[in-house]
Amino acid sequence: MQETIDQAYKAGLLGNNILGSGFDLECVLHRGAGAYVCGEETGMLEALEGKRGWPRIKPPYPAVEGAFGKPTVINNVETLCCVPHIINHGPEWFAAIGTAKSAGPKLYGVSGHVNKPGVYELPLGVRCRELIDEYAGGIRHDKRCKGVIPGGVSMGVLTEDELDCPLDFEGPPAHGCMGLGTAGVIVMDEDTCMVTALRNIVRFFAHESCGQCTPCREGVGWMLKILNRMLVGTANMGDLELLLELSESQGIMEGKTICGLSDGTGWAVRGFVNKFRPEFEAMINSRAAVTV
Repeated sequence: MQETIDQAYKAGLLGNNILGSGFDLECVLHRGAGAYVCGEETGMLEALEGKRGWPRIKPPYPAVEGAFGKPTVINNVETLCCVPHIINHGPEWFAAIGTAKSAGPKLYGVSGHVNKPGVYELPLGVRCRELIDEYAGGIRHDKRCKGVIPGGVSMGVLTEDELDCPLDFEGPPAHGCMGLGTAGVIVMDEDTCMVTALRNIVRFFAHESCGQCTPCREGVGWMLKILNRMLVGTANMGDLELLLELSESQGIMEGKTICGLSDGTGWAVRGFVNKFRPEFEAMINSRAAVTV
């Protein structure tokens, strides 16, 4: 990225008086420390200013008061890359890609138990099954698919019966997921333990919570303890109900924090437990410890 910026300056495409137009534009690459919570725009601003990466209470919104107190527009590279194409080809051309309600292309990052993991740029609305079978080479070792996370670990999970879901902004919510999210598609085969998969997700969120908000700091950690008990054989059915109670919409955690990390953890828990509840119950009833 820095090499590309340097080349643009050398070619006169960045800096002062670009191509003799009288227009000036500086471009600075700022390296972050990789904190997940800094994917939230105000957490990113805090880090950019050299402070702890804690999301800010809004308002004020960044477009009014952002970096160093100045109006700031924040967006991801994937979105900004669409802008010149819309300008050059027109909005009608862009709207013709994808679906009527979800226009444009999307970068689908496919990982997990597939033969060809990678990033695939496709029109919004591609079916999950098509993405896996035709682009990602199908499930590895010719196994069956058990579940697919359609858009990042907080978005919920699709079962094998739901793989004809279109991966756009309307498809996943129609199947009990929270949305398309980042379109980070994680494929899990028939041998995947869904209790372990959820524990790994919640462990990630517990580690990445900035700790600013009590419902997130304590609630996500509480969820992790419950899932760990399931895996070491010391949980009971009351723990499963408690896990769902913690994840309830607008309950103890959701809607009670500055950013959406706490909400996202609840969405993941609800999706996995509701769609694979027999597996969670069997784990509790077996009392068989799993290596964690």
